[in-house]
Amino acid sequence: MLKYFSVVISFCLLSSCASHAEINSNYEQVLTKNFSKTGAGVVAAVYKNGQPVFKQAYGMANVDKQIQMNTDAQFRIGSLTKQFTAAAIMLLQEQGKLSVKDPINQHLGKYQNPLWQDVSIEHLLTHSSGIAEILRLVHSSQWNNENTSLDDLIGYFSQEPLQFEPGGQTSYSNSGFILLGAIIEQVSNTSYANFMQQHIFQPLEMKHSFICQCTDNSLGDVFGTKGSIGSPANLNGAVAFSAGAMVSTVEDLAKWAQAINTNKLLSNHSWKVIFRRYKLTNKSESEFGYGWVIDSNPTPPSYWHNGALPGFSSDILIKPNENITIITLTNQYDMGLWAQLKMYLGGDHPTAKADTVRQQLLAIALAN
Repeated sequence: MLKYFSVVISFCLLSSCASHAEINSNYEQVLTKNFSKTGAGVVAAVYKNGQPVFKQAYGMANVDKQIQMNTDAQFRIGSLTKQFTAAAIMLLQEQGKLSVKDPINQHLGKYQNPLWQDVSIEHLLTHSSGIAEILRLVHSSQWNNENTSLDDLIGYFSQEPLQFEPGGQTSYSNSGFILLGAIIEQVSNTSYANFMQQHIFQPLEMKHSFICQCTDNSLGDVFGTKGSIGSPANLNGAVAFSAGAMVSTVEDLAKWAQAINTNKLLSNHSWKVIFRRYKLTNKSESEFGYGWVIDSNPTPPSYWHNGALPGFSSDILIKPNENITIITLTNQYDMGLWAQLKMYLGGDHPTAKADTVRQQLLAIALAN
């Protein structure tokens, strides 16, 4: 009888291993289907209950030198930076130094502007300010200008009229998040980069994350693939500032997601506010929370965002009810006309890859 039970237990263990191997193979196929072994690479991970069930690198960290990607690789994460900027604002609110309902001119110092008298901090956080979008106003040559300052960035859009009444509608705004960075500096009396390091990255032990003020597009062995707007090797991280200048890794972003899932760094109330869809003045709900897209259909909700800079793209999704996090970081992104033409002709747009990988990994995670 004892021998019989030993055989059954062994069989069950083997079955479990086979099942795990099959699931892992399904995850791996998502990467091999969307990326080339010798082309620009990817690091992708699926976490459940704070633990990695899949984490793998595929492709090249440096295509020209054929250096393989590894799971510890650092990437520019573009607009994923916005969720960290939003959390910094909420930290300052919890410290009593500002309120998201405050008019932005109250905290902008020399950058205050009569055109923005009806714009609140919350309008910036939810892309509902109406302030003109900087990417429509900045010539591509400015993206690699080593001398670009915060004065320059705000100067690009500060004299433009509001595009709509604040709170009346939404339009994705990098300008708004650049102003949030300026507010963080004014209120905290330190640089945006220092504030993020001291109050977010260090407390969460995100040891490989920082705000990139550099112009070199090489992060260790990882080199962004060249896009059509300038050369990514000369991209000035200061241009993205608090809207997109952060560098991070899959492991650090997993720590971030776990902090959200366990109410670290901020109070439970603040996290709930961040992930609440913003209500416009007509009482309809927008898709935006504070620095996140809130997908509430189908329910239960999920929170996600993607990011892109020339040479890099990124994506993160959190499903709080299932405690699932999916992170995708790549060194491939082309923001130029050639990429758009390829998409028009039926090819795969590089920006879509991180999103596509996320959706395919999520389908597997939910099924298992």
